[in-house]
Amino acid sequence: MFVIIIDKNYIVLQASNLWFLEIKRYNPGLYPFAVGVVAIYTIWFILKFFLPFHIVQPVNKLQALLSFFLVGFISIQAGRKGNRFGYYFALTGKK
Repeated sequence: MFVIIIDKNYIVLQASNLWFLEIKRYNPGLYPFAVGVVAIYTIWFILKFFLPFHIVQPVNKLQALLSFFLVGFISIQAGRKGNRFGYYFALTGKK
């Protein structure tokens, strides 16, 4: 159950980057990358139910680390393009 909750939070976190930071408006070049990140997290959320736990657990740890850096990167890029909320989103921990 714990694994399910963590994965769902990552999907919501990445999707909030697209919506709250208005990536499509402020940085259209980064938008396909951000959509791809959301798609990968969503695919993993479904795929992990068909894999053994000893594979799922390390990948979830990797996703947690990647999520931290990806959200920070996307947020800072939005801030550089004029959305000041991006800097706030990157600095506050996002969760």
